[in-house]
Amino acid sequence: MRLNASLQGLLLATAVLAPAIVRATCPSGDVASCGSRCDAGDAASCASLGAVYMQGGNGVARNDRRAVELLRKACDGGSAKGCSDLRSMYSAGRGVGRNYDAQDVERYQRACGTGMFAACADLGRMYQYGRGVPTDRSRAIALYRQACGAGHLGGCRSACQLGDAASCGRAQKSP
Repeated sequence: MRLNASLQGLLLATAVLAPAIVRATCPSGDVASCGSRCDAGDAASCASLGAVYMQGGNGVARNDRRAVELLRKACDGGSAKGCSDLRSMYSAGRGVGRNYDAQDVERYQRACGTGMFAACADLGRMYQYGRGVPTDRSRAIALYRQACGAGHLGGCRSACQLGDAASCGRAQKSP
């Protein structure tokens, strides 16, 4: 099969000018291939492609809504990287606003339960301010303490601000 000159040029330009992030996050260096693997249920590929859309540039347009869609799929598929990047998008209010729903709460609970203590602190904030859950000061403090106990300074500070004296001591001892 012979390709016409335009298609050959496009393929060559894509290979030469492919963004570094795509090479780093999509093992084949091919966004379409990474997308196909994601569509087939590969959570790691969804996380990688989500990261591409988070940053954009060099031929791939930044698209926060698409990034969030892919990162949700990655996180729901068990990708810790997908959950972490999704958490970053929520924290920055990118592609989602600052509204949380029940599925987001479940994602944060899963991430917290697997040892992502920044997610525990984020979940604490959700309970403290009633984002996607009813306001629950006691639950917020418990989550902040959990993050603090693992060395998460933000969790210590937040628990301290809510009156948890033990966390205040840890927050002051941290550099």
